[in-house]
Amino acid sequence: MYAKCSLLMEAQKTFDQLPVQDTVSWNAIISAYVEAGLGRQGLENFEKLQSKGLSPNASTFACVLRGCGTIGAVNEGLKLHGHVVEVGFDSLLAVGHSIVYFYSKCGWLTEALEEFSKLLPIEDVQIWNSLISGLVKYEDCEKALFLFACMQEQGLLPDNGTFSTILKACGKTSTLEFGRRLHSQIRSSRSFDSVMGIALIDMYSRCGVVVDKHLVHHQVSTMDIVEWSAIITSYARLGETDLVLTALEEMRENGLCPNEITFLSVLSTCAHAGFLEQGQKYYDCMRKEFGIAPTMKHYNCMLDLFIRAGQIDNAMLILEEMPMQDHASWAILFGAYTDLGNEKVA
Repeated sequence: MYAKCSLLMEAQKTFDQLPVQDTVSWNAIISAYVEAGLGRQGLENFEKLQSKGLSPNASTFACVLRGCGTIGAVNEGLKLHGHVVEVGFDSLLAVGHSIVYFYSKCGWLTEALEEFSKLLPIEDVQIWNSLISGLVKYEDCEKALFLFACMQEQGLLPDNGTFSTILKACGKTSTLEFGRRLHSQIRSSRSFDSVMGIALIDMYSRCGVVVDKHLVHHQVSTMDIVEWSAIITSYARLGETDLVLTALEEMRENGLCPNEITFLSVLSTCAHAGFLEQGQKYYDCMRKEFGIAPTMKHYNCMLDLFIRAGQIDNAMLILEEMPMQDHASWAILFGAYTDLGNEKVA
């Protein structure tokens, strides 16, 4: 994060010192912000470009549309799309891709599919990935799986981004057999890496299958905290308390300690699955065994866990234990009051 900020500051400084700032140089600084996930700053620079009397070109629009998608700036993106159509840039592949990306990111899937169809036949895997990712994110996994099949019928080779997203779709829809075929395809493509391993772990656990940690990494001793956290979360999702605790200890033996994010993932999984006993055990383990002080997010997970189990008294104890309550805490309690009608909550 700091490195990115430092590079952006340097890029901005260099841009400010240019004797002539033309559209190409404006595109460069806009792109720098958008690529860093700072779409709002990209939009602000786009407005400055126009205020200088310069005309944006196709590359400008492509970049700013992506920025709108990244930050969910729907109104600005719609205006940009209209402008793009007016000047005839929408027929260009790079701009068309950004339009698909924008609509997909913002959840306007009908529009994304419509714009995607205008670009067919598409040989750029990244355009397919943009649409498939949007479909999976907004829970239209069946259509994502269909598009993946169409992509392969067209003879395009999926990349790691495609595989990761489709594995997520398999997990969400519990299509285990398709996931296994995909696993085999990943092996044969020789594109396996730790990110792919984590995606496979997630898919199998969502389909109710316990898998070995070696699926993520052949050398357990060199696994990082992200890989360990993925495995531990998968065990927690399946209610495998012994495996979770064993993995936590094994992680420590290999010179790594689970952090608050590891436990947050585990507690959140337990809350959503209704694993009351396991959730309590991990919460105690986090504090007593690993000396990690709960954050507001940990407290809220426990609050959610107790309320889902109907244990309002324990939920109130967690509330009293908190150094302060945030909006999320009260929202959880209000939901319990509404759902359970429990006077104690009131």
